Amino acid sequence: MAVNKKISKQSDYRIIEGILFLQGENGIRSEQLKAIFNCNKVTARQLLTDFSVWYNQERSQALTVQCFGNVFKFTTKETDAHFYKKLYQVNVKTRSLSQASMETLAIIAYKNPVTRIEVESIRGVASDSILRKLIAKELICEVGRSNTPGNPILYNVTNRFMDTFNLLNLKSLPKIPELNQTQTELNLFNHPEEN
Repeated sequence: MAVNKKISKQSDYRIIEGILFLQGENGIRSEQLKAIFNCNKVTARQLLTDFSVWYNQERSQALTVQCFGNVFKFTTKETDAHFYKKLYQVNVKTRSLSQASMETLAIIAYKNPVTRIEVESIRGVASDSILRKLIAKELICEVGRSNTPGNPILYNVTNRFMDTFNLLNLKSLPKIPELNQTQTELNLFNHPEEN
């Protein structure tokens, strides 16, 4: 590091900004920055956090730095979203998720890692086609194999899932009520009927 700490910090921030630009939607983790700056993980994480605070204070910037699932990345500011939506008109039918997909995602997010059999036992229906669709949309991925008989594949949510649902980490998921031991079904998506 240079003797003048201010110059060094400006240099570090310039490099981080360039890295975030180059990484695009993949963003950067502190482990990656650790290797680039040849520092420890704690220092790398602090650099990314400090850079985010500094960068986000610039009111005239079109971009902001956010952290999703421990990945720092550039995003556009929410205040300007209506302009960007005009540019990228999205076909809602191809982008939306079915009720079955949402149920499956919820199970995987809350019970991760989880096997197909576990998902199916909670949902009560076959889920292999839903799992394939969620993998194709990069919302879940295979993370290994279970040590149970047959060594079934284990699934977990991805960084794209974190981005899509605007989550910092899985601890950011809404809390679900404790279940009775005798309760066999839970529909996470139905709201109580209004009187």
